[in-house]
Amino acid sequence: MSKLLDAVDEIGEKIKDPREDLKQDSKLWFILLQKAYAKNHDLYCELCGFRCMGTRLKKTTKGRYVLRPDIDPTGKLAWKSQEDYDQAKQRLQPYSSQIAKILEELSEEDKEPEG
Repeated sequence: MSKLLDAVDEIGEKIKDPREDLKQDSKLWFILLQKAYAKNHDLYCELCGFRCMGTRLKKTTKGRYVLRPDIDPTGKLAWKSQEDYDQAKQRLQPYSSQIAKILEELSEEDKEPEG
């Protein structure tokens, strides 16, 4: 994980996590957004919107990162419901292969041995 997070310093300050208050995965989002920006500006914009709404990066038991929503029934801090997230997620469909590739890269980089 150290190599992955060290990359944050090398990338620069051009792009920031729009929800730095969600500290647990903020550095990972920073890297994800950098990768998305390099691949497709529209994808980057969509992912920024999802992050603003409280989408998180979670690691599965198989060590893969996936996008998952935080839920806030008031809708002030995060997605109002799983249904709202699922409906909005349809906007990501045109980018599904690019997102999968970025998440795979992020997962693989996180597995690299330190040293």
